[in-house]
Order: sequence, then C-alpha cells, then structure tokens
Amino acid sequence: MSDTPQDPTWWQASDGKWYPPQPATPPPPPEPAPPSFAPPQQPFGGQPFPGVPGAGLPSVNGQAVASMVLGIVALVFCWCWPVGGVCAIVGLPLGLVARSRITKGEADPRSKGMATAGVILCGIAIVLVIVIAIILVSADTTSFESDFD
Repeated sequence: MSDTPQDPTWWQASDGKWYPPQPATPPPPPEPAPPSFAPPQQPFGGQPFPGVPGAGLPSVNGQAVASMVLGIVALVFCWCWPVGGVCAIVGLPLGLVARSRITKGEADPRSKGMATAGVILCGIAIVLVIVIAIILVSADTTSFESDFD
C-alpha cells in the first residue's frame, strides 16, 4: 500500500491509496460427480451379472404362453371335441418341453408357472374331450330317430 503507484499493475482504491495486484488464485477444483445408482453396464456380449435369476439363459416364454393359451382355448371348446382336442394335443407338448428345459436349467425359470398352468389345463382338456367324445359316440341315437318314424 502506497500513496504513489510502484508499478503499472498497481491499482488505486476508493481511499486514494495504491495497492499491489493480488496474486492470482487458482480456480477451485471441480466438484466430484454424484454417485450413480445405476448398475455398471456390461460390454456388448459380456457375461451377465451374477445373482440375477435366469440371466443369460434362453427363454421358453413363448412356449409357456402358447401352452397356457392353448389349454384355455381347449377348455373353452372341449364341448366341440375336435377343436378342443387339437388345441390340447398341441399345447401339452409345448408345456412339457418348456418345463423340462426349465427343470434341467437350460432355460430361464421365470416362465415355469405358465408352463405348469399350460400342462395342467391341456391335461384337463384332454380328459374332458375324451369323456365328451365317449358320451357322444355311445349315445343311443337310433331310439331318437325311431321316435319320428
């Protein structure tokens, strides 16, 4: 601080005195990034994270859903035994194959419930279709026709 400038870089304050330049302060360090709560990304083609059920296994979800839908359709149309029978006969192996692949550990286990439901529905539908077909075939239709003669 002085009444006369010592150097051209000095500056004059409002009190009329000359002050030396302040040394340049370095900029503050950047603040660290907030922590990310997203799991780290795997590189393309990398192994899945351990502990994730069914990670990396092929899916049999399509087979399980098809088996369950065909089982429902077979139960609804079991009175029309050709339609119900075909749906149940197609749906049963789909569900059985899906369940066996899940049980062996070859497929994602998340579809096990749908595959089980499909097998059960198709099995019930096959039994109902057989019972209805037997009832229709063994019905005595000749006595019904003779009543109108």
